[in-house]
Amino acid sequence: MTSSVYFEVKAINGVVVRTTHAYWRKIITFKHPAMSGKEEEARLALQQPDEIRQSLRSQSVLLYYRTNGLKIKWSY
Repeated sequence: MTSSVYFEVKAINGVVVRTTHAYWRKIITFKHPAMSGKEEEARLALQQPDEIRQSLRSQSVLLYYRTNGLKIKWSY
C-alpha cells in the first residue's frame, strides 16, 4: 500500500489537510464507502464549508459540513 500524498487542500481556516492514497482507500473501503469517487466534493467541503464544528468525541477533530450533507473530519 502506498503512503504518498493523494491530495492536499488548504481548508478555509488555514489548516493544510492532506491524505495519503492508503488513508483515502481506508476511508472509502471501511468508513465511508459513499465517498468513493467524490474527492472533489471532499476538497470543496474543506475549502467552502457551510459549517465547521468541533467533534463531541474528540476535541482535536474538526467536522466540515456542506449543505449537500457531506461531512469531512479532520484531526489537528
